[in-house]
Amino acid sequence: LNEKAGKKFGNTEDNLKDIKERLKRYTFEDCIKVVDIKVELWGGKIFSYGPAENWLVPTTLFSKDKFERYLNEKTPKMIKEKLDKDFMSNIFKKNS
Repeated sequence: LNEKAGKKFGNTEDNLKDIKERLKRYTFEDCIKVVDIKVELWGGKIFSYGPAENWLVPTTLFSKDKFERYLNEKTPKMIKEKLDKDFMSNIFKKNS
């Protein structure tokens, strides 16, 4: 989170408790994916109550109420990659 979002969260119990809880059920890769998704979706955006980047914090990203929903979100980049892959797959099927 610190590296991808330009933050400086310390290794404090408050910052780590939700992450530790999510790691009981989800993988480390799932946690990285949530950070990647939200950094892409919220980076540089403005919510009505301020910069979206202000919500790139451990308590928001790894909360038990939001984590699974965030994990299943798709970014425009992910959708484009899937469409491109499907398009190329269909072209090769037609040409074989």
